[in-house]
Amino acid sequence: MIYSGRSTKIKLVPVAAPVILITLPFLLLTMALVAVITGQTAQAAGNGLVIVTDKLLYVPDDKVNFDIVADSAGRNLSGDLVLKVYPPASPLAASAFTATPIYETSVRKDFSLTGQAVANYQAETGDLKANSGGYPVKVSLIQNGEEVLWGTTWLAVTDGKGHEPLDLVMLWTASSPPQRNAQDKFIDKNLLERCQANNQSGESLLQHVAFSQKYPQLKTSYAIEPALLDQLDDLADGFEFVGGDKTGTFSDISPEARTASDCLNNLRQLTESANSEIISAPYSFVNLPILARQGWDDGNGQFRLGHDLLTRTL
Repeated sequence: MIYSGRSTKIKLVPVAAPVILITLPFLLLTMALVAVITGQTAQAAGNGLVIVTDKLLYVPDDKVNFDIVADSAGRNLSGDLVLKVYPPASPLAASAFTATPIYETSVRKDFSLTGQAVANYQAETGDLKANSGGYPVKVSLIQNGEEVLWGTTWLAVTDGKGHEPLDLVMLWTASSPPQRNAQDKFIDKNLLERCQANNQSGESLLQHVAFSQKYPQLKTSYAIEPALLDQLDDLADGFEFVGGDKTGTFSDISPEARTASDCLNNLRQLTESANSEIISAPYSFVNLPILARQGWDDGNGQFRLGHDLLTRTL
């Protein structure tokens, strides 16, 4: 189903069965653009660090893969990259990241960067002391005893059987940077690649339906960027590509167009799923409050455009 809600903040929802509630307005009020590096779970809030995990939800003994992207904004920084996992908490709790960590490790010593750099860390949920619940995770770069960069995310863990209650608020979106130029010609095939990726991959646009089918006891709400659907729809109708080494025109019966069409059909299954809902969104995931303060007054129009496109496409 497609839900057109007007709530302006996320709330912790205590439940008797596992629930993941993923809410769009929190995104609009706190993110200029979700740092969806490939479509994985990412939390953009922070100072210079973005943490990306490879799954929406983990079960005991799962291996968690953290990709950490650091940006020093041109500064020469060097220090110890530290990862901390905190006790389960509400995302609205002021003390979520101030409690005593239940797990702490050095991801990399002598982590140096001028500009951007990437680090990776892997650990099993058991090693992280993460059982069923929602766990705040923070990564910091410590230079001479001072926290100079930091970023946060949330780790969702369930027993996988629906026996343990899961009290968690979580944000999940599906979005994409523009793939077309001003002449509506495609210059990037990243969307097609995400449609072809294995549905267990964090890069895949097919992972959402696979997730809802794998965990029928969990309710999921998705904010799917209408601009992403608009581009998929254009790809499915046939398109012209002017980037890379495969410049040319692809008809609606080409393998590439059929891949986009199959991807749209897959996403439509979310609207038919009893445990999933799609939340209305503005046409593009931008920071509307900031734009409004700068004099832009078409926020309502963007929501209407996004809702109409979601309804028509899905």
